[in-house]
Amino acid sequence: SAYYYGKFFIGQCIFWQGNIDSSLTYYTAAEGFFMHERNPQKLMEILCEKGNALKVVSQYDRSYDYLMRALAIAGSMDSLRWQAVLTIQLAEHARAMGDKANAILYMDRAFNINNIRPLHGDVLAELYHRKAAIEHEFGNADTAEAYSIRSLKISEVTGHLHNQATSYNELGFYYGNHRPVNVKQYDKALSYYFKAEAIWKKLNFKRYYIWVWRNISREYGNNRRHAESIRLLKEILAVSVPNKWHEVTSDVSLNIAA
Repeated sequence: SAYYYGKFFIGQCIFWQGNIDSSLTYYTAAEGFFMHERNPQKLMEILCEKGNALKVVSQYDRSYDYLMRALAIAGSMDSLRWQAVLTIQLAEHARAMGDKANAILYMDRAFNINNIRPLHGDVLAELYHRKAAIEHEFGNADTAEAYSIRSLKISEVTGHLHNQATSYNELGFYYGNHRPVNVKQYDKALSYYFKAEAIWKKLNFKRYYIWVWRNISREYGNNRRHAESIRLLKEILAVSVPNKWHEVTSDVSLNIAA
């Protein structure tokens, strides 16, 4: 059991470094073992992480199936905390697909669970920053700012660096895209992006710091700092091409050509 749970942890580590295909191999090995052992708690954790990994490589149907399987286990265990965690992940899955109705539906369900049994710490921070992303994309940008700040305050207390970086990135996106008349927020947006970049580089979460580079590049371009914008896009390619992140490579190549 410890051996295969170790494989699961290795999968998590290499996932954050951007080795998605390899992480799926480790997750699959652990999944098979704990399914055979009939260990629902560990199987649920693995199904959740594998579902998220499949989402990153745009295998949305498979990702949804894994997240729903994990949610069914959480329901059978009467674990409201895990039901909340998985409902938040399903909301993010819907957001990634541009599915506004389901993104809002799942997020409302997660908040309902929080009302029944209050969430704490990193799970509450995750709830708030996923709510911020959904509000920003589909709803009220000012509400998105407030939720990002609430998430950031929690993750600063708990010391959860990934959640901190996520909130910094979302706040940078907010200030970069919602500038009040006669108020310059260009420097404010970049300051938050740089904070996110510093954390993700420290953690070596390549998939994340190259996307914050994409946001920084966009800010540079919007302010006519085109040489710096192109330089960052080329740095993204230098990371994404060897890792065969084709969706990243395609997106960035189009922007360099433009």
